[in-house]
Amino acid sequence: EEQEKQLNIILNSSNHLHGLINDVLDITKIEVKKLEIRNDVFDLVKELSKLKESFNLDIKSKGLEIIMNSPETLTIYDDKKRINQILINLIGNAIKFTEKGKISIKVKKKNEETALNSR
Repeated sequence: EEQEKQLNIILNSSNHLHGLINDVLDITKIEVKKLEIRNDVFDLVKELSKLKESFNLDIKSKGLEIIMNSPETLTIYDDKKRINQILINLIGNAIKFTEKGKISIKVKKKNEETALNSR
């Protein structure tokens, strides 16, 4: 059990570092106008659920809870990589700046747009 905990810490840390490196590379691409935006089709709720799982150790270590209020599925057309970057930053900041209690993530379709709120 202790080895699994340590492995999760290493995995989360390496994922975080990987994200930071990608952010720096993206900034460079933006500066030289080489950033490509893709048009992917994916389930936003599924991506959020996977990200929630990847933050489990951080959530548990702070005694927090993430509550998701969303439809079962929500297919969107957008750049999956960029949306994941945004969601990682959003969830990471919510965990970082929440002292105690719950983090609420609400996803819904609003007209032809997708709305995502966190508290």
